[in-house]
Amino acid sequence: MRNAVRNTAHISGLGDPDAVVAAADEELLGKRAGNLSPAAFARLATVAWERGDPEREPE
Repeated sequence: MRNAVRNTAHISGLGDPDAVVAAADEELLGKRAGNLSPAAFARLATVAWERGDPEREPE
């Protein structure tokens, strides 16, 4: 997932993918995308929303 976050930042619109990687749980980042449960993906998506764009305020 670490590489997926970084490699798809231009698609997902993340302004700071490295901040997402730094904030996310290491165990989650070490998994392959196809091996994530929906709940794990939701946790990562929440981190991306909170940390991925320092200019944007969470709603």
